[in-house]
Amino acid sequence: EPAGEAATVALDRRASDTPARRESDLPRRAGDIDQMQLDAVRVPKAVLDNVVGVIGENAIAIGQIQENLRRLEETCKQIKGNDVVLQQRRLELEKLVNIRGMAARHRGRMGDGPGSDFDPLEMDEYDEFYGATHAYIEGVADSRELLQSFSNEVADLKNLFLLQSRLNKELQQVAMSTRMVPVKSIASRLQRTVRQACRATDKQAELQLLGGELLIDAEVLSKLTDALMHMLRNSIDHSVETREDRESAGKPGAATVSLTFSQEGNNIVVDCADDGRGLDFERIREIGIKSGLISEDEVLDERFLAGLILKPGFSTKDRVTQVSGRGVGMDVVNNTITKLSGSMDIGQSDRGGARIVLRVPVTLLVNHCLLVVAADNNVYGIPTSILEQILSPGIGEIRDDGEKQVYQLEQETYDTHSLNSLLGFADDEAGDAGDKAVLLLRSAEGTKAILVDVVKDSTDLVVKNMGAYVKDIRGVAGVSTLGDGRVVVVLDMISLIQARASESGDDKLRRIDSPMAPEVHEVALPKIMVVDDSLSARNSLSQLMADGGYRVVIARDGIEAIEVMNQEQPDVVLTDLEMPRMNGLELLAYMRNSDRWNSVPVVMITSRTMGKHRQQAEKFGVNEYITKPYNEDDVLTSIQDQLMQKSA
Repeated sequence: EPAGEAATVALDRRASDTPARRESDLPRRAGDIDQMQLDAVRVPKAVLDNVVGVIGENAIAIGQIQENLRRLEETCKQIKGNDVVLQQRRLELEKLVNIRGMAARHRGRMGDGPGSDFDPLEMDEYDEFYGATHAYIEGVADSRELLQSFSNEVADLKNLFLLQSRLNKELQQVAMSTRMVPVKSIASRLQRTVRQACRATDKQAELQLLGGELLIDAEVLSKLTDALMHMLRNSIDHSVETREDRESAGKPGAATVSLTFSQEGNNIVVDCADDGRGLDFERIREIGIKSGLISEDEVLDERFLAGLILKPGFSTKDRVTQVSGRGVGMDVVNNTITKLSGSMDIGQSDRGGARIVLRVPVTLLVNHCLLVVAADNNVYGIPTSILEQILSPGIGEIRDDGEKQVYQLEQETYDTHSLNSLLGFADDEAGDAGDKAVLLLRSAEGTKAILVDVVKDSTDLVVKNMGAYVKDIRGVAGVSTLGDGRVVVVLDMISLIQARASESGDDKLRRIDSPMAPEVHEVALPKIMVVDDSLSARNSLSQLMADGGYRVVIARDGIEAIEVMNQEQPDVVLTDLEMPRMNGLELLAYMRNSDRWNSVPVVMITSRTMGKHRQQAEKFGVNEYITKPYNEDDVLTSIQDQLMQKSA
């Protein structure tokens, strides 16, 4: 949604009676949001973005206060320790003073002074040293009382900070709830994608969307939608068989593609599986050999072969079509997930078909990261969304396997990299590897083991990009600020591993990340021009065309459409009837009187349902006349028919 338009935000006015809303009060399901729409106000989306930004800055300030409070507690502990020593010295001093007093009284009995007539038990004797010493001792006692009062104040401050931290987390939850949308909000687009793919491939499949009530950050879902649509197209085009092949194999004629959403901690897990033939590993191996990625005598497991399809431009099809590929490959999906600090796993499903599992954060507002220390003594952040396990030093075995190191944990073996070497620092991996902690990271090519010097802490970080002047640094996901004011770099570990692999000569992973030019014959995707003066109509039709696998150009009226057509050659024009400056009929008349645009098909989509308007449009040479509200499948079918007639 454009920043200038308003977004509806549900506000629970009952919360105004309490200082803060409990986490249990926040909407967790789509039904909660629907109920809250009964009492709603409209707030510009830019305001919500500003609120989220302020909350992020507040989270950074909370972290800084926490660090200062931690140092204050450490100082308080040191003062207490020093007070214990001081009290011991006080007792020793009191003992010495008492001994000296007894000696003085003994000398007094021997002399003829004023107090010589009294027994030491009958009268104490004091001198200047005794008075000064006891004044010092009383000062120490007063200092101890002040220390106790100071400790109590620090404890109260800590309790207030914990309360403030809880309120800040609740504020984050409230702000997140304004950005959260149910997964089912994209169900229609996913269903349409499956129908279009089935129609284009002459196959039958049904989409099962499970977990549609789950709430996810709108920004995350928006970036995830295109990847999901691409996965569905590939599933139908590559894995699902034709109806005849399925029936001959004893399967139902219509395939089932399931898309399951679930939440694991701070991550959203998306499981896409089908009951088709699955990945064609023989074909993948054949393309890999033909492209020079692998040799014929290599023995590779299915996980590595599955990772080859993430190669830019890799395709098992002879032609890239609108259904799958479309000029790009599954590497686009992998890049999208990586930018979301997520992970991707490709394999076979229990039903025999293909299966892709995605893990992405619930929200981009705050990322939970593991803080580690590298050889330069700087702290780096690693998003925990890609972490599978953290192992202490001494667990498992690190050994050399030919020209590389591997990490052996029970029966599993993992490719091993040192964080220092990935960052470009000198590191004796073989000498001190056993003294390092091991992080197991999930990646599309399998689980990788990372050796780190020190695992310092884990915390929530507000990760920000480094701006327009410092961007696209490979291996850097962003930066954040710690409580002590230090700037910490948040690492993109998958990109670091791929960069290291591309420099390591004959590493197999290098071949997955290296440039490749397979012999795939691309087709030019048809270009559709959308002409409408309504912003919402342009956006909906543009989205429909993009989801259908077409390239889209837009114009706000007939005059602008002519200007755009002089630069872009459309294959089909979708136009409204009523528009300012030049309406749809005038645009149609201009095109039919032009030698250049006379043969371009025109589909008119309008709310005018009278026969007079239809007759006028047909008189000027419209190819298809569709009235609003329109059926999306009818529009796509009409465009496909016009393209077929044009090519014929």
